[in-house]
Order: sequence, then structure tokens, then C-alpha cells
Amino acid sequence: MIVQQDERSGDTMINILTRNVEKTEALENVVKDRLEKLDKYNLEKINVTIKASSKMQSVELTTNYNGKLLRVEEYGKHGVTVYQLLGDVVKTLEKKIIKEKVG
Repeated sequence: MIVQQDERSGDTMINILTRNVEKTEALENVVKDRLEKLDKYNLEKINVTIKASSKMQSVELTTNYNGKLLRVEEYGKHGVTVYQLLGDVVKTLEKKIIKEKVG
């Protein structure tokens, strides 16, 4: 996987965009760790957008799979961490990929 700034671990490029969230090395490592679960699907690139406001946070994943654009987004109100949302959004994306693979 590649986190923007060209870190590699596997073949997936990860592009992380944050809004009102500090992009720390710890956050990048957690994103990379959570997305490793998707390595088995041979995704070329995953765009990760993490946003926060005073009332809500969101994490969005966008990727192409078999020529189709897949996008998932999870929201959490104040008190839900970005790390929790990352786990949820990865599970949702994996379900979409499996659905595309079977369907």
C-alpha cells in the first residue's frame, strides 16, 4: 500500500486527504493498517477523505473495482473517533467489493 507521500506496502496506492484533521504519522499508519484488509482484492488506488467539524466527523473511501467506481462514507457525531469510522468504512467497502465480485 502507498500512503500519499509514497509509502509502499503491497500494490495499492493510498491517497489521504484531510479537512480539519491533522494528518499525523499515527493516523497514516492506522489508515494503512485498516486498509491492508483490502489487499486481497488487488485494488490499484484508494482515496481516503477524512473530515471533521464541530458536530460531526466523516471518513470516505473511493476506489475502482472491475471498472466500477465504488464509494462509501461513514459519519459519526461528536464522540465517535476517526479510528472507529475507519473500521466501519473499510467493512462497508469490502461488502461492496464482494457484491461486485459475485454480482
